Amino acid sequence: MSEELNMPQMGYDMKEGVVVKWLMEEGSEVKIGDPVAEIETDKAVVEFESYAEGTLEKILVEEGSKVNVGEPIAIVGDGSAITEEAEPQEEDVEEDAAADLQEAGIAAQLDEEDGEEAEEDVAAEKEEEEIVEEPVVTEEISIDHKIKASPLAKTLANDNNIDLSNVIGTGPGGRIVKSDVLALIDNVETKETINVDLTSETNVVESQILDSNAPVKEENKMRAQIARVTQRSKQEVPHYYLSTDINMDKALEIRSQINSKLANQNIKISINDMIMKSVIDTLKKFPIFNSRYENGTVNMNEEINVSVAIALEDGLIMPSIINCNDMDIKQLSIASKDLVDRTKNGKLTSAEYTKGTFSISNLGMFDVNSFLAIILPPQTAMLAVGSVKKIPIVSLEEDIMISNIMNTSLSADHRVTDGAEGAKFLAEIKNNLENPVNLII
Repeated sequence: MSEELNMPQMGYDMKEGVVVKWLMEEGSEVKIGDPVAEIETDKAVVEFESYAEGTLEKILVEEGSKVNVGEPIAIVGDGSAITEEAEPQEEDVEEDAAADLQEAGIAAQLDEEDGEEAEEDVAAEKEEEEIVEEPVVTEEISIDHKIKASPLAKTLANDNNIDLSNVIGTGPGGRIVKSDVLALIDNVETKETINVDLTSETNVVESQILDSNAPVKEENKMRAQIARVTQRSKQEVPHYYLSTDINMDKALEIRSQINSKLANQNIKISINDMIMKSVIDTLKKFPIFNSRYENGTVNMNEEINVSVAIALEDGLIMPSIINCNDMDIKQLSIASKDLVDRTKNGKLTSAEYTKGTFSISNLGMFDVNSFLAIILPPQTAMLAVGSVKKIPIVSLEEDIMISNIMNTSLSADHRVTDGAEGAKFLAEIKNNLENPVNLII
């Protein structure tokens, strides 16, 4: 029995994705969880793991193809459906021209009709034989015979007067696909110049305007996706916010001691590692904040998957450290650095990209004192962390002293929790960081 692998929804508002690269070939044995393809979303390139087991019987879409969420991209089964497809052979230029052109004309007709059945009758065959005598058709057919290209690529090339012989194919077996033609079109467009007479004052102004807008930047897909998600979150999720200041003196001291002992292991604990550990321990005491709100129902997550904000050129991305329930600070530090590296190199798994249960956004490195975060649905809450600042405070003995203070804010879904629960949650995080021995024993 065969099962379709469909384009997954890797994000709150994802509508479509691009199959960047197939990691397996037809006929390969597939296990559940095996990465089979790289999928490009609006924010990242993510490895798509199979949710079916068996043989990769059929790849349904070519690399570079854009596919709507939920549409099939491959078929996994017992291997019985695999059929060998003969490779197209080079046409012999000395073959009978009439027979050659008749066969090619039928193939071209099928391509133009995009898979629709063509009516084959005697009259149609006669028409094709008459076309043999036209030199224009002879030229087109010669290209179609010698160059392997998808129907979409052929149509796109024809509409834009592109000679397919000038296109390098990146599809299976060197086949030209749609993205190859688009790349050539984009390259041609960027090379076009605008001739402007700069002798008049009017034209100088116009040239400056044209120059400031050319070349036109490609739409920032990540920025657009962030806009959609945050807008929808603010419209649909009733946020409430709580904030507190945390004295980080003891945390910084114990961090320094830990790092001195780990120096020979090339491991360096960060403030964010300590915050993550505090959050994980707190989520165990207050599991309601590790839940998700879906279709009017609150569902509890068994795993704690902490999402962390990672800044890329086009915006922030929130991948997750998966199943970090029992990780110590050292393990969290290693996992965090590995996650950052793979995010920047486009090596995230789909689980890391989509399965976060609680988020931390730390903007302290940008010298931000405090801010309020927008929840990443279907998660219930997010912690916003500012920079550590040296601030004068008054001790219990009314002495003025300088301490390292860090502001944190909790954004939570009021449909799931209330302010009292949020206050207790935030107080526990504060207590862990102000008494950091709790984080290492």
